[in-house]
Amino acid sequence: MRSTIARGLYVAKGIPKPPAVNMRKMVGANTAQQVADNCVFAHSNRAGRNIGENLYQYKIQTGIDACKAWEVEFEKFGWPSNLLTESSFQTGIGHATQMGWWKSSMIGCGVAQCFDNNYQKLLVVCHYRDTGNWINENMYNSGATCSSCGEGYSCETSSGLCTV
Repeated sequence: MRSTIARGLYVAKGIPKPPAVNMRKMVGANTAQQVADNCVFAHSNRAGRNIGENLYQYKIQTGIDACKAWEVEFEKFGWPSNLLTESSFQTGIGHATQMGWWKSSMIGCGVAQCFDNNYQKLLVVCHYRDTGNWINENMYNSGATCSSCGEGYSCETSSGLCTV
């Protein structure tokens, strides 16, 4: 999804979205498994985590289903502009915008099999650094792909993402 957005190939609710000048490529981190292992479907204390966090719990087969469900928020609710306003956030696109937040460059996901009222469910927790979903800030800046990666970053032309 991030590469598709970065290259200007992403379409949400039939509307092509502009390319990103500074979408960072994510690398792995391992902060979410402990949260998933707790089998509690609730966000962890934001003050203590200093990261973005997505949760998903359902009768699903794989953790990939969670990421697909989060991305579907763009298709279901649209994405009116790159500026995340309180009203656009409240439509239900917060998981998708966190996945597409330009500055997030680390992701760690944990998956645990949990039981809820004798039903087995899969709990998926993903942590993102840097935190996204800042109200009245842009999810990303639009313009020529990779044209403003910033100091210490270079463009990976095949993906359109800025890498360290």
